[in-house]
Amino acid sequence: MSASGMSVLPPSVVVPMAVLTALVIVAHMIVLRCAPDMPLSRKRIRNASAVLMLITTVVLAHAFGFARFDDPRRFTLSWLAAVVLLVMVLVLAGLDALNNIRLARLQKRRIRNTARELHHALVQVAADAKATPEQQDHETHAK
Repeated sequence: MSASGMSVLPPSVVVPMAVLTALVIVAHMIVLRCAPDMPLSRKRIRNASAVLMLITTVVLAHAFGFARFDDPRRFTLSWLAAVVLLVMVLVLAGLDALNNIRLARLQKRRIRNTARELHHALVQVAADAKATPEQQDHETHAK
């Protein structure tokens, strides 16, 4: 067989690697669905990413193992689709990172507000504890 009639890699190498990759991605999707404490926005982005990665895996498997050099149109379209899908996966990864930063800021704000509320409550408890028994009786009768 001439070099022009060949693909980048033999299908016997590409297909098992693609199947293994797809299995890992599907396992990741199952774990995502079973994660009860994961924020919904993170789950959505990661599920979309996983679906896109599955599609990318199939397209890459085709580009590596089945798109032949002697069919330039098919070869070029296969690789163009693979590159576009890989860029989309990277964009989703960037969105996931930005979403994680947003979630971290929200959590930090919640923690800061809770700490502030606890501080005020402790100050109030300390002030009540310092009050003399006569003041405490007077406050109890006033309420």
